[in-house]
Amino acid sequence: MRRATTLALAFIAHTTPLAAPALAYATHGDETLATLIAEALAHNPAVRSAEWQELAAREGIAAAEALPDPALQLTGFPRGPQTRLGPQIAGVVVTQKIPWFGKLADEGVALTSHAEVRRALAVVVRADVVQQVKLAYFEAAYLARAIRIAAEEEELLRHYESLARAQYAQGAGLQRDVVRIQAEVTRVQGRLREFEGMRGGVQAHLNALRHQPTDGSLPGIRLGSRPVVGVDGDALRVTARTHAPEVKVAQARVALNAASARLAERRHLPDLLVGAGWGVVGDRSDAQGRANPPPGNGEDTFHVSAGVTIPIRRAKYNAGIRQADAAFAAAKDNHRNAVANVDAAVRSIASRLLALDERLALAEGTLLPQAETALSSTEDAYATGAVGVLDLLDGEEMLLGVRHDLARLHADYMKALAEMERVAGVPFPAQRASRGASSLSDFAAQRRSAKSASRSCERTRARRPAVRASELPTRPSGRASILPSHAPQGAPVCEQTLSAKPTRPSPRASAGCPRPLGLDYRSTRPKTNVMRSLLQTREVGA
Repeated sequence: MRRATTLALAFIAHTTPLAAPALAYATHGDETLATLIAEALAHNPAVRSAEWQELAAREGIAAAEALPDPALQLTGFPRGPQTRLGPQIAGVVVTQKIPWFGKLADEGVALTSHAEVRRALAVVVRADVVQQVKLAYFEAAYLARAIRIAAEEEELLRHYESLARAQYAQGAGLQRDVVRIQAEVTRVQGRLREFEGMRGGVQAHLNALRHQPTDGSLPGIRLGSRPVVGVDGDALRVTARTHAPEVKVAQARVALNAASARLAERRHLPDLLVGAGWGVVGDRSDAQGRANPPPGNGEDTFHVSAGVTIPIRRAKYNAGIRQADAAFAAAKDNHRNAVANVDAAVRSIASRLLALDERLALAEGTLLPQAETALSSTEDAYATGAVGVLDLLDGEEMLLGVRHDLARLHADYMKALAEMERVAGVPFPAQRASRGASSLSDFAAQRRSAKSASRSCERTRARRPAVRASELPTRPSGRASILPSHAPQGAPVCEQTLSAKPTRPSPRASAGCPRPLGLDYRSTRPKTNVMRSLLQTREVGA
């Protein structure tokens, strides 16, 4: 009972079973993510179990390198044999088995290698936990942004509904337009509930990874700015072959099986046996012994012994050698397989990162400005009665769909970075940098696109005379303008689509060609809630 209590107290006292190796990971400057990862590494049961297993393996090294316990043998003689010095009464013998030279050292090397395998497996568990935390975190961040986008969409639709009601009250609109907008609001509300349900499941998973109640609250989670990443597949493959956790586990198992093979080759060698004995001898009680006691009458005896084991089961030892050789060959093939899998994973994730980078650049530089321009034009046309409510809803759905896809791509990009870090075994990207463009290659592509747009603008201005804003058709009076025109008076208008981000300085400004109508978000004109929140989101991301 006392021993059980002592073990329990020792277990409670050791809050950290073994000092874990420093696990480096990238947090992209996100303190919330860093806190969640630290809590998961400190409290996750799988991580702690792996650390305890490593500790158990290391504690076994000292036991394996020690000599076997000696043997004590007691012998009693009820009818002791008579000797010249007297009858033997009892005897005690102590023997010690000493393994052949080098056996204990090989045992220690093998168990040290086994502990290194456990250590590498613990690193794998920690890396898996970090990856799971990151994937859940970025999924929760995506869902938070998707919920915000859906809420803004509902608010915008409510605004459209009020306008449609006003037009219907004035006799300029139809009741079915109001009903269609209301149906769209209901659809958005259903999507909002779906996102909220998904976020609850992701948050429960994050809490489980941290060994916290699944219904516990979490700090604010958001999609931060994307880091600048230069993907060098060859350099990443070289790094992963050295630092990937699975490769390190395979290397440790190769070393373990090599040590086991050396030990198997020594098992057929004999072990030494040494001993010492003490015999208790009584005085001679016969008549002759009493009459003429011999020298040393009744003196105890002492003896020493030495011997060796006889390894006659040679087939058993040969089978052990073959078994160790086969395990060693399997470990080497497993290492080669691990390296090949890491190479394939690095190549796959690198290709995915480049594809996501290109899609993000397309969405941010082309799709989003086009969707904004289309919605702005549709809103103006709807205000004049040129288009119906279906066209307005289509434009609104396209813009919100682009924003939703952009959030999805952003989260997938961050997840791909986490997967690359998990495969490579090093922080990825190594250094945090502010996001000026989606990548170095993307920044160069945007510069090329800007130059091309500038040259196209100059060709357009040379082909036809400039159109003054005063010459554009004006809206009829008495109509509510959703997005009023904001073009500066007397400025030329270029029809070329803007290819760079609206928040970046446009090449048109340097060429004397202003932005197209509906894209100057830096002006002081009124904005809808969607446009206002979009500006705030993009300014934070920049």
